[in-house]
Amino acid sequence: MKAKNRLLSKNGRLAKNTIMLLVLTFSNYLFNFITVPYQTRVLGPAVYGNLGFATSIMSYFQLLLDFGFMLSATEDISKNREDHSYVSRVLTCVTWCKAGLIALSFAVLAVLCLTVPRFQSDVPLFFLYLGAYSIYAFLPDFLYRGIEEMQVITVRSVLIKLFCTCMIFVFLRSPSQYYVVPLMTGIGNLGAVLGVSIHVHSLGYRFVRVSRKEVWETFRRSSFFFYSRIASAVYTATNTF
Repeated sequence: MKAKNRLLSKNGRLAKNTIMLLVLTFSNYLFNFITVPYQTRVLGPAVYGNLGFATSIMSYFQLLLDFGFMLSATEDISKNREDHSYVSRVLTCVTWCKAGLIALSFAVLAVLCLTVPRFQSDVPLFFLYLGAYSIYAFLPDFLYRGIEEMQVITVRSVLIKLFCTCMIFVFLRSPSQYYVVPLMTGIGNLGAVLGVSIHVHSLGYRFVRVSRKEVWETFRRSSFFFYSRIASAVYTATNTF
């Protein structure tokens, strides 16, 4: 009977987390669907096209910042979720890795802005977007997936996205104000990261001292997942064009 109850509880948690993950994914499409018509009407095709180009470039940086941690770190935490010390070490190592990848991303963007005319047309826009994406990279969604508690991060993320959507309607009034879009995105991401960080701390997870070897091993293990995703993306792009 106890085994049956544990199975039902496990299946219920799995279903709940699956639903939360779907809600989190669907919210991205929903809020974009709401704001895109307004942005195109206010900004016009030329300015909105610039935003579209910037966000498409940021998708590559996002791929770099994710670096496969969603798979590798989630797996590590899922296997050791009862060990708070171990989970804290994984959280710390991944955070250090992402900090290094963010520094690399800004360096790459700086080179692009210095050498590629298309990027030189609006340097602040690209850096604002990269700043917003970099903040979001610190959201420890891999942790919540590993401990199977997606409800917390989903609720906070959706509320923050709702806030950003409302702020775009409030502050975006003319084409000259297009910086509002990445700026509000960054502010919303910062709010989400701070809110989730407080909850992570309440769960008993902390940033701890780790060795360079541990950070490197976390990076190395995740690199295999990153390379496979890159290969898949290149294969898809090649077959598309």
